[in-house]
Amino acid sequence: MTYILYLEPSKTSKFYKSIQNFFDQTLKLYGPNEALQYPPHCSMTGFFILQDDIQRKINQIIELIDLFLESHKNEISNSSYAAIQLKDIICISARLLISLQVYQPLHQLVQLISNLDSNIRPKRIDHISLAYCSNSFAECRQKLNNNDIMQNMLEFARELIEFDEANGGGSWDIVFYENLKLSQKLDEQHIFREIKRWRI
Repeated sequence: MTYILYLEPSKTSKFYKSIQNFFDQTLKLYGPNEALQYPPHCSMTGFFILQDDIQRKINQIIELIDLFLESHKNEISNSSYAAIQLKDIICISARLLISLQVYQPLHQLVQLISNLDSNIRPKRIDHISLAYCSNSFAECRQKLNNNDIMQNMLEFARELIEFDEANGGGSWDIVFYENLKLSQKLDEQHIFREIKRWRI
């Protein structure tokens, strides 16, 4: 089985719901793209396979996150402090994304987790994808290479997505998932099983 760690806005937040609304609306207007195969999230790791001592390593990951959040709880719970800051919605090379600035110790946490197994690859933890297509989906990739379509999607995202609540600190979760199925179709979501969720 493969696993992954995400940083997700709380599912009950206006920010999360506004991204989901953007996904729903752009699906109707422009068709599917790879971002729509996932829940709104920021990747903390890439997908990784645990090949030996699987349960022990799962437990180690959970324990590391538990200890990290416990040791940083005063900073994280400070009402004037936000662990994640939203910067802007931008287009880069046929990708539409929300750029983030994430509390530096979260990067350190991911580095500690990656030290547990060579298959765990840390990610930059700096964006939420709103629209993209890899070369595996040539028709979708061609559409997102159209500057007019991307500009329309950018303006639509800036109109629909609500930053205010999230930048006031908002609520975010670290989520540890097992991937049960990676879809090969753009109009079908990947299937995940939640192992544990932590509110930060």
